[in-house]
Amino acid sequence: ELSSAGSRVALHTRLASYFRARADPELQFSWRSQDFRAANCLAYHMIGSKRWGMVSDILTDLGFLEMCVRIGRVYGLCDDISNAVSGIEGAESDEELKKERIKVMLEVQRFMHSQAELLAFHPQVLTQLMANEAAGSPVNKIAYKRLARGWEGRNWLRWCRQP
Repeated sequence: ELSSAGSRVALHTRLASYFRARADPELQFSWRSQDFRAANCLAYHMIGSKRWGMVSDILTDLGFLEMCVRIGRVYGLCDDISNAVSGIEGAESDEELKKERIKVMLEVQRFMHSQAELLAFHPQVLTQLMANEAAGSPVNKIAYKRLARGWEGRNWLRWCRQP
């Protein structure tokens, strides 16, 4: 019976776990899967599960962003972020933490939307584009966090003379 909100949240939580395991088989934010359905459904069910911390962590994780861009979900990702922001705004939680999560997610959405056409044809430049955003911006910090952890093995160019 899915008539109660609690049972719907429980079902979304189970489905989110299932799709997370398909999208990230190692469950270590490595996102090595090429499973379009898993990437497409994961954010929806994470949002439905109302686990806002995990929703925010996944939607701002460079590995997840790369997987979505690689399989052609740039605009879908922007929609997922909009839905997550709406859910987080309505959630009862620490206001400062909520504001920070929303700020970062909206910055990622802005970036993805502004680079969507380029990323559609050249998904492999996502890390480079994010790392070359304004120093200290949320998008730049996401890229450098991944680089510092040693997850990125590809060479990339840093733009030294930004306007």
